[in-house]
Amino acid sequence: MVSKLIECVFSLKNLVRTGWMQRGVPPSIGESVADHSFEASVIAGILAYELEKKGVKVEVLKSMCIALLHDLPECLTGDIPYYTQRVAAKSKHDAENRACKDLLEDYPGFLQLYREWVMQNTIEAKIAKVAEKLSTLLQAKEYVRLGFDRASQIAESMRSDLLGMQKKDKEYNIIVKTAIDIFREYL
Repeated sequence: MVSKLIECVFSLKNLVRTGWMQRGVPPSIGESVADHSFEASVIAGILAYELEKKGVKVEVLKSMCIALLHDLPECLTGDIPYYTQRVAAKSKHDAENRACKDLLEDYPGFLQLYREWVMQNTIEAKIAKVAEKLSTLLQAKEYVRLGFDRASQIAESMRSDLLGMQKKDKEYNIIVKTAIDIFREYL
């Protein structure tokens, strides 16, 4: 039903990401989950286009769509704090998968894109994952610039995650190297 998805989007536009609030960013200027998903989607598109120019076979719009949908279940589960994610990873995974199934039962194509996000077995999903980390890093740097110094913890974590992704496989390596080349002045 379309009303479920519209209500979900409305919720995500109003759901401030937990990590920012935990680091002292007031909700009034906190990045919403929808803000983050939109930015990650644009970054995924930029990365995919640049990779395509390098001869990498990639579906640009698919990368963007995966990034756009990656946090969709948070309209039902909330933005689960990083600590809870580590401690209860299986529960978080199960809750998000169930939420996506409930939200997207009438839209199997969307559900398939979300499953690609979870599995991270396509280049498009890997691009979306790098874009998601990069979006969070860029937002953290902006909050530090605004005087919220504790956001630097998230910036460092995302930078470390991105560099660690390079070691996962050849696709991640080229995606992260491309991201660093494109966004160097922001890092």
